[in-house]
Amino acid sequence: MNAVLIGFMGCGKTTVGRIVSQYLKWNFIDTDDLIVEKTKISISDIFKRYGEAYFRQIESQIIKDISDVDKCVISLGGGAVLNEQNINTLKGKGLVFYLKGSPETIIAHIGDNKDRPLLHTSNPYNTIKELLNKRHPLYVKNSHYSIDIDGKDPETIAHEIINILKDAERRK
Repeated sequence: MNAVLIGFMGCGKTTVGRIVSQYLKWNFIDTDDLIVEKTKISISDIFKRYGEAYFRQIESQIIKDISDVDKCVISLGGGAVLNEQNINTLKGKGLVFYLKGSPETIIAHIGDNKDRPLLHTSNPYNTIKELLNKRHPLYVKNSHYSIDIDGKDPETIAHEIINILKDAERRK
């Protein structure tokens, strides 16, 4: 079984995922890190040089490449749900958790991080709202569990996920 974390950029997938993996003694995989490793350039540079479509193509290949792992916590990029095949590849191998945050929480987490290529706009807050409105239904549709992150620290969120995973293991 795996735990797959989905949600918008800045919702804490990587931070929470690392906590869950350490607690369970599972491996941790961040698909964004694997993309950087494979291409040898930053995600921001991939977007600038080659565009979002190219990034999504690499992302899908990486997800396919890791589809047979077990006992892993997998953090997917915020837009991975835009390609339904990405989620379907991993959904049968574990539980998918949507880390759901408000635009206010996300903007507080991101700050003015320049490594977020989709937020290189004149009004990042409005961009977050627009993208969240588009992606929220996909996050909900493609997750087994939705975890509200607003007002919670990463440890609390991680332990919610850990408890669900333990319950699922007991029911097997």
